[in-house]
Amino acid sequence: MAQKKEIEIFKKSYELSLRIFNATKLFPKSQRFLMAARLEELSIGLLEKIIQANEAQDKLPPLKELSAALERLRILIRFSKDLAYIDFKKYEGLSLGTNEIGRMLGGWIKYCKGNGNK
Repeated sequence: MAQKKEIEIFKKSYELSLRIFNATKLFPKSQRFLMAARLEELSIGLLEKIIQANEAQDKLPPLKELSAALERLRILIRFSKDLAYIDFKKYEGLSLGTNEIGRMLGGWIKYCKGNGNK
């Protein structure tokens, strides 16, 4: 990771992934292979997309994919809370994490747009 901002977004996404994996351990057995697996896949996908965007010459397309993946993750986290698979305290922590990553991602996108997509 070349820039401090990019390193930080990877760190925050990694921490979020760890919290998601810990939260999904408590999902009902009937949802471990559906909802839990999807949350886990999306969280790992964020890390992969951050690496992909960092290495890309044209960063905006992978950053847009990253933004869409983050939104899907937010929806599934909220859905998990509404179905009572996670409690409100865990939901709040996961939401704060996704919001922080979203702000960092927005800054990265803005930086790329303003600096010729580098």
